[in-house]
Amino acid sequence: MKFPVLLKMTGVLALLFPIFLKAELPPYAYQKFQDESPEKLEISIIALTTKQTEREHRTIRRLDPQAEVQKIATTKIEAQAKVQKVFRTASHLTAGQIINIHYQIKAYHPVICGPSQPMHVKTSETYIAYLKAGDGFYSLGAMGRSFIPAEVYYKYHMEE
Repeated sequence: MKFPVLLKMTGVLALLFPIFLKAELPPYAYQKFQDESPEKLEISIIALTTKQTEREHRTIRRLDPQAEVQKIATTKIEAQAKVQKVFRTASHLTAGQIINIHYQIKAYHPVICGPSQPMHVKTSETYIAYLKAGDGFYSLGAMGRSFIPAEVYYKYHMEE
């Protein structure tokens, strides 16, 4: 008698459990993106321009044919950074050069599953950046883990 009740409760919990999860890529996936990124630099942000927009997007779920409204807030970031140190570079950067970095941060409401969003860099802060060269600017090379505050990075990577 107790087993069927326990089985039913387990079934209900199993159905509800995914609601509480937020999917994320595993750490080794981000490490792979960082290892394969063409540019690994220590940079200081010297200028920053941000533009935020919000729009509604209608999605249709497979299980629910009703259209669901989803809000997407997009922050476009254009940063100007000074290269402090070069760990590796495919575009032949050197310390002291000024580069432009363009990327976006998207905030979905309700939250959707997927890779993490990159951090919002700040003026006068120093980061270890994983980038790739674009047409006159650099973009993210390791998705949500493209920027690591330098003090955090060096705390765990003393040899560099």
